[in-house]
Amino acid sequence: MATRLPLSGRQFEQKCRNMASRRGCTTLANPVVGKTPWGTNHCPDAVLTFAAGTVGRRRYGPRSIIVECKIQNVSGSAERKLFSEFATLRESLEQQPSQYAGAWLVVGGKGWTPKLIAHLQHFNNSRVLGPPTGPRVQVLTEAEYRALLNVLT
Repeated sequence: MATRLPLSGRQFEQKCRNMASRRGCTTLANPVVGKTPWGTNHCPDAVLTFAAGTVGRRRYGPRSIIVECKIQNVSGSAERKLFSEFATLRESLEQQPSQYAGAWLVVGGKGWTPKLIAHLQHFNNSRVLGPPTGPRVQVLTEAEYRALLNVLT
C-alpha cells in the first residue's frame, strides 16, 4: 500500500476550491478583493459565490465569501501567520462590507494547536476589533468547511 504524502499549500487551496465548485458555487481563484493592512493588493485563495436559495425558513440572495486556506502538517511556527491572515481578511471586509457576506479562514492538516482555533474565534468576537455587526471572519477546520458548504449549496 502506497503512503499518501501530505498536501502542499497550493494543493489544499485547490482542494477547497474543488469542494465548492462540485457543490455548484462559482469560484474565483486569487482575485483582488481589497488592500491589506500594509497597503498591498489582497488576493485571497478564492472567492466563492453562492446562488440564491433557502436554508431552513430563511431565504437569501446570491452572496460571496472570501476564502483563505492554510494547511500545516506538522507543528511549528506557522501558526502566528494565521493572525496576519485574519487581520487581512477583516481589513478587506471593512473596505467593502456590502460586497462580501463574510470571510472564511479554512485550516487543514494535523499541525495546528486546537487552542489556537478557539483563540482566533474569541478574538473575532471581541469588541477590540469593533462591534460584532456586518460581515465576519469565521475560522473553520476542513471538516467544518465541508459541512458548511453542504448546508449552503
